Amino acid sequence: MFIGVKIYHLTMMTIFYCLCTLWAMMSLSGCNQSPKNIPSEITLIIGQEKPSNGLAEESVADTADIEEDLTENSKPTNVFAETGSDHNLSGLEEIRLKAAQMLASSHFYIFFETNSNELSPKAIEKLDRIYKILSKKIDAKLTLNGYSDSIGALSINQMVSEVRAYSVKSYLSGRGIKPSRMMALGHGAEKSLASNKSAEGRRLNRRVEIELTIP
Repeated sequence: MFIGVKIYHLTMMTIFYCLCTLWAMMSLSGCNQSPKNIPSEITLIIGQEKPSNGLAEESVADTADIEEDLTENSKPTNVFAETGSDHNLSGLEEIRLKAAQMLASSHFYIFFETNSNELSPKAIEKLDRIYKILSKKIDAKLTLNGYSDSIGALSINQMVSEVRAYSVKSYLSGRGIKPSRMMALGHGAEKSLASNKSAEGRRLNRRVEIELTIP
């Protein structure tokens, strides 16, 4: 059974594609609103925060902590959209980029610099939260899906995406998580979140997506 983060991951991807579809339909229906008129602040609310009370019930507190991690967007998240920032992108590509940026703060998306598998301080902070969940859910397993942007040869992109996935696996293994609980995969430039025409789009595509399975 897939629960928790698997549901969260599917929810975020559903929102991502729904936003692209909705805005595309608005454009085709004769809406004359230009990208500059789109509100610069989008508020995304997922779930509801569940504060934990009762210091005597440690197990309840642990569960609440994990639920807070699994629903990291339980608080309103303000996303400031900078529309029309890249003239190389079409209207739909701009929309796709802004929707992808909503995923950037998720603990389950780790981003990398060009031609690098080095974990940034922000990436390590996210992985430490993942480690906390795995420590409390000893039956949980991870699938680490590595990706690259489309710059360079396909074979190099495939190799880089695999190395990034194993970099995440190596860090969590070093923290004490058994390697048998994690599967690292590389997908090259497949399944890009945003267009590779812009630097921001390529940054979002150089990533590892973390899928958490709790039986």
